[in-house]
Amino acid sequence: MRRSNSLLCFPFWNRFDQVLADKPEQLWSDPSTTSRRVKEGFPRKMAKPASLYLIEPEKIESISFWSESNSFPGAPSPVRKKRVLKIRYANVSHECDIDDPVFSNKYYPRFPSVNQAAVEIELTRPKDTFVCVSLTGAYHGHHYKIAAAFFEPQPSYEILR
Repeated sequence: MRRSNSLLCFPFWNRFDQVLADKPEQLWSDPSTTSRRVKEGFPRKMAKPASLYLIEPEKIESISFWSESNSFPGAPSPVRKKRVLKIRYANVSHECDIDDPVFSNKYYPRFPSVNQAAVEIELTRPKDTFVCVSLTGAYHGHHYKIAAAFFEPQPSYEILR
């Protein structure tokens, strides 16, 4: 079965945020680390522990992808493909690796080579786009932020707010 974001055709898109979206006071903000990760165990220390949210970002600051050299010993490939979403939520910037294959196939089926510049993606309606954000399991003492899925309105939908 092919994975799809079937909610893209949600018949009441103008109420998507009221029906399905989470509205946490904040996402994972750990002042002791960077905007793309939190320290291992951080979710358990939250007032309301959570590692997955479907949110409407205040702003999608950027979506970019590029290739870079991978010089880590034992790396499976000499090239690492990077996909990064930068969002603002509750007045805090967050950086998430993109892990949505449907979004990837739609916007960047071909990656630039290592010597080419990063490619920036412009969504048609970024203010009406929802993102499923998550934390990875612990890896080298940190949980990393990922964008697991994007939900964009169909171009023909009128947003009534």
